[in-house]
Amino acid sequence: MPPILASNLPQALAQAVILWDSIPKLLVATLRALNSLATSWASLLFALPNGSHASFPDQILTKPVIQTLIAILLQSPSSPLGTRQIELAADLITHCCVSDVSRNLLVKEGLLDTLGDVLASFALSTASSSHNPASPRSPMHSSIHHVLDALSAIVEGSNYRTHRLVYSPSLKRVLAGTKERTFYDDTQGPNFSLHQKLSHAISVENLLPQIMIQKTVSFGSHAFPSLSLASSRLLAEQAVMDSPTSSPLCVWLIHLARSLPAPSSQLAALRLLALVSNALDADSSGLFPDMVPKSRERERQIALLAVPIAVRLVADSTDALACMVHGRDEYLAVKNESCAVLALLIQNNVELQKAAHSAGAHKHIAQLLRKSFEPITLARPMWSPQLQSSEIPTPPSSTTTLGEGNLSREVVDALKVRAGALKAVAAVSERDDPIRKDLIDAGVAAYIIDSLTPFPDVGTSSSTSSYQAKDGNTVPVILAACQAATAMSRSVGNLRTSLIDAGLGKPVFALLKHPDNRVQIAATDVSINLVLDFSPMREVRAGYTGRYICMLTET
Repeated sequence: MPPILASNLPQALAQAVILWDSIPKLLVATLRALNSLATSWASLLFALPNGSHASFPDQILTKPVIQTLIAILLQSPSSPLGTRQIELAADLITHCCVSDVSRNLLVKEGLLDTLGDVLASFALSTASSSHNPASPRSPMHSSIHHVLDALSAIVEGSNYRTHRLVYSPSLKRVLAGTKERTFYDDTQGPNFSLHQKLSHAISVENLLPQIMIQKTVSFGSHAFPSLSLASSRLLAEQAVMDSPTSSPLCVWLIHLARSLPAPSSQLAALRLLALVSNALDADSSGLFPDMVPKSRERERQIALLAVPIAVRLVADSTDALACMVHGRDEYLAVKNESCAVLALLIQNNVELQKAAHSAGAHKHIAQLLRKSFEPITLARPMWSPQLQSSEIPTPPSSTTTLGEGNLSREVVDALKVRAGALKAVAAVSERDDPIRKDLIDAGVAAYIIDSLTPFPDVGTSSSTSSYQAKDGNTVPVILAACQAATAMSRSVGNLRTSLIDAGLGKPVFALLKHPDNRVQIAATDVSINLVLDFSPMREVRAGYTGRYICMLTET
């Protein structure tokens, strides 16, 4: 990738997208080439986040290219080539959203609003087909996960961007049923000619099954407990009928995750659901306390209807037979991302963490974490950079000189699975001590500690391509392992037994001098739990606390 980036090939392909937008086959071929380069660059970025390689999005994301992508997304997916163009354009957006700079640029140019229009149009088409079975299914039905992934990539890390999607005029009109025109409603403007049908609305209240809720009542007599119980039941049933929907978009995304057949589509819907729900929870916890009841309702819906699906996807990714059912690419995509999506869905929420634990998530997470350390057989040998006798040496330049060494694709996939499993361990064990004990019993302590060891010389060694996943870890894996160690070490019992006995202190000491500042901060978070008064670190060996203090002052 470094020589390709130095030659400005991605920029030339991006310009070709603008020139060939009227030639479907050439446009598809160009978008495929760009997505292939973007996938390789993402693999390089995962292994070497602080490398000296150039930025791929900087060569792609120009205003003319973004406007061309918007035109591609707004076209009608009436033909297979048109649908394929929309999928590739959405995938390219997903690959390019690696920083807030690129995400904000896409929002500023109107691409987030365009994706919201596409999602609203798909919602209406699926609603019409469900009410009329004879009507043809939307061409985007099998590939909507590309659009969902692009939306998740743009809104990630920003409550503002997420709220901009939630309150998108087209989605608000379709899902909330607000047919009146407001001052910010541009759905009747010239840019909305393709989606005139969005003047209709979907009744999201009937998409999900009713969920009984607990309601505390202030009346009733101890002498007549049946009367109190009956009153409580009546109020609970009335609350189910009268309670307004917490978020129409969340309700529809839960419905989408339950109705889509492909695992990758379910995973994409759950990822966007998690991002939207977390942004709405930020409102209910601080800015708008009156939204707490709606937040509780949404929490119950996610716990009962969405978390079991996320856990099932994690369980399916541990079964090799799923590769034969859904295809190898589908299986690898779900295996790489299922744990990370589960962690995103249940983080900072005790009830959702208990729901995941009740569904047996800890067993499947531990199994995936263990499998990520197994030996890997490469699908094909890596290309060798050694000079052959028939080749003529050329003068070194940025376009003819290899960049940093990188890991093989199979090893990168295994490390992505490991990072996701560690994030899931941190999320599910964040608050509850019994869950931490079950994870320890499942054997995750040793794998957490093994995940704290970095690769010795990724990027500088010519033998990097021969590394196995058990030989070390990249920065994203180490950061996830630090999160898991921090969450697990909040238990006094675990800290005094499994974690310290397994040797947690030594790799954490080394990470305090890691060249990446993010790793230093994450290792410091683990250190805080290791030097508390109840920590056995003060009793096992004299001077450990002093070593921590010295390392912290040096860094």
